[in-house]
Amino acid sequence: MKKKILIIDDEEDFATLISIRLVEAGYEVFSESEGERAIDRVKEIKPDLIVLDIFLLGVDGLTLLKEMKNEGINKVPLEDIPIIVVTGKAVLMNEIFEVEGSVGFFRKPLDVKKLVTRVEELIGDSQ
Repeated sequence: MKKKILIIDDEEDFATLISIRLVEAGYEVFSESEGERAIDRVKEIKPDLIVLDIFLLGVDGLTLLKEMKNEGINKVPLEDIPIIVVTGKAVLMNEIFEVEGSVGFFRKPLDVKKLVTRVEELIGDSQ
């Protein structure tokens, strides 16, 4: 069974680009653009890894990161799911997200190869 990745980002072009690269690497990829629906999508999909943008429609990424630490799926804490944070607007936000529990931080535009490499480091290959 392929490992699942959920991209939470309201920039459709960016989410599509990352999705294409991760699918090429063999992962099953899902996308959510609205912060309000992100937690429900995480519970529905049960991803092995999340790529999370800071600035979303409605709820921001920092709030979602905090909420995911306090939620669970079938008694498995969401905090056990690695979360890679991406942003194109924040300066020096990586320290905040490291404190909040993310396992990676990338600024947009990002090197997609480096992102895929980090995904592989965190959850292994796609199978």
